Amino acid sequence: MFQELAGDVLLLHASRTVGVIHAREHGLSEFVTGHILGVVEVVDCTRDVRSRWHIPGHYGWYLAIPRRFAVPIPYRAQVGLFHVSDEVLAQAADAGV
Repeated sequence: MFQELAGDVLLLHASRTVGVIHAREHGLSEFVTGHILGVVEVVDCTRDVRSRWHIPGHYGWYLAIPRRFAVPIPYRAQVGLFHVSDEVLAQAADAGV
């Protein structure tokens, strides 16, 4: 299943909508929405709990080397994992990935 993603890179997307109250609780007053913001490497996806953020009984995504794009890429996404076009991948490559 998701374990196959270990060693791959995922693009990180910010939702078009955001809970303003929730954002303010975390000290955010300005933020980008509806864009691909950067990439992260998938180290592992496992049920073995190795982090306080990992909920026992569920798969945990272990990520590393997050990289933020200097210029976010506008993108209308969907819920969950999704594929992006070759054009978007080219834009990500141009962004320094």
